[in-house]
This record gives sequence, structure tokens and C-alpha cells, in this order.
Amino acid sequence: MDKFDALNVKISLIVFDIDGTLTSFNKPISSEVSAIIRHIEDIGVKIALSSGKDLSYLKMMSEDLGIKRPIIIAENGCVIADVANNKEIWLSERTNEIRDIINKIRNRFSDSLWEQPNKVEYSFFSNKSERKLELISYAKKVVSQYADKVHAYVGFGSIDVLPINIDKGVALMQVKKIYGIKKEEVAAVGNGENDIPMFKEAGLPLIVGKQISYADAMKFNTIIEVLDFLASKERKARTPKTSDT
Repeated sequence: MDKFDALNVKISLIVFDIDGTLTSFNKPISSEVSAIIRHIEDIGVKIALSSGKDLSYLKMMSEDLGIKRPIIIAENGCVIADVANNKEIWLSERTNEIRDIINKIRNRFSDSLWEQPNKVEYSFFSNKSERKLELISYAKKVVSQYADKVHAYVGFGSIDVLPINIDKGVALMQVKKIYGIKKEEVAAVGNGENDIPMFKEAGLPLIVGKQISYADAMKFNTIIEVLDFLASKERKARTPKTSDT
């Protein structure tokens, strides 16, 4: 199914990346964006938040958005949560390789390191601008030593390191199985390299901005354009068709 066929399919689940997609990096989500997402949920679409952020942060974000039954994919796919039913599925534990990487990074950058409170994925960046490039360069070198066990995403000066077999796409595949949702019934919205795996598991991949390309994706300049498109599409798909008499 290509993107044009997908336009005619009713969407059951929309998966949203956060930073750079729903909002600028580490900025609050606007009231306009929140209102449209709540409307989309109210007309019958499941809403999922997918991010490298930790689970507790994303739970609070879903509350701020006013989503009633959020699905959360945290730590770039390491954990899935059904918040309304208080269920969590951890797809991996923190590995020895990631622990080794943590120790090496801390030993060298202890005076300029900020770490996200994740349980599996290791997410970090330099809190001193003059050491940012040095940290990124060193982190890439260290990660390459464990290339068969871990992989990493680098963006906006931050680095996310996670087990080789985990990403947002793997988690989304599990979400589809749990809820009995077909690929063609899923829309995925993102803006970065770490979103490409979930695009592969969605019938309708949607990109915000120009940071990445994906062959089957539709592109939009802003998240409001994406949300207006999705809301309009779903209203039409869910409106009973009347026949001429």
C-alpha cells in the first residue's frame, strides 16, 4: 500500500514523536496542538506518544495534553505503556555493553555531563557548549566498539544509546499486535532519524520539517498542518455516507 492508498483508509492509531515534531526541543506543547490531538482522540483514534524521553516524563506529558487513554513508547522503544490500564511492557533490560559505555563517558566527562533518567537507554549531552563536539566525537568512538550490541542516535547535541534490537519500529510492531491494529490503520508523525523505524511500521508516515527524508512519507512544514490534515481525513472517514434516493 502506498501513501495515496493510505489516504482512503480509516486510521485507528496515530503515533507522535515529541521533540521537533509536536514541539520545539524541550518546549511545552501549545494549547492549539493539544486541542486538536484531544479532538482526534474524541472521534475514535488511539493516540500514542513515542520518544527517547523516560516513561515518567511522557506520562506527565500525556496528562498535560489531556489524552484520556494514551499509549506510550518511551526510551526510543525500550518500554511500552498503556497508561489508563496501568500496564507496562519492557522490551529490554539495560545491557552490560551500555553500562560499559556509561562508565567510559562518565569517567571522561563527569564535569560537563547531563544524563536523562532512563532505565535501559542511555541518553546524555554536554551541559558545557565548549565540550559538546568533543563529547559527540568520543561517544561515537566508544559506541563503535560495541557495534554488534548497541546502536545510537545523535541529534541536537544529545546522544541516545540503546540495545541493537530495539527502536521505535520494534515497539510500534508490538503495539499493533497488542491492540489488533493493522499497518494500514496506523499514522506515524516524526521528524528525525529515530522515527524512520516507526515509519516502516505505519501505513501513513508523515514528516514535519525538512530534517529527514523517507520515500513513502508525506511532508509538512508544521505540526499544525499535519494535525489539520489528520483531523480532516478522519472526520471524512468516520462520517456515514448517504446515498441518493
